[in-house]
Amino acid sequence: MYTTSDGGRLWRFHQLLFFSQQLDFVDANSGWTFAGTGASLYRTTDGGNRWVLADLTTASGCWLFSQI
Repeated sequence: MYTTSDGGRLWRFHQLLFFSQQLDFVDANSGWTFAGTGASLYRTTDGGNRWVLADLTTASGCWLFSQI
């Protein structure tokens, strides 16, 4: 994953601890991704610096996730 903090002039590579083909961000900090075979949902709240496995048993505000 590559990130930028200067509007795209410089990019920094971050190695993810899991395989993912699609990252979806709702703003500069909050993002979601399915990892591996699509069975694990990860989220970030710091622009992708740290990813945590989402606990779907207590997730609130989540209506539908669809992997294309």
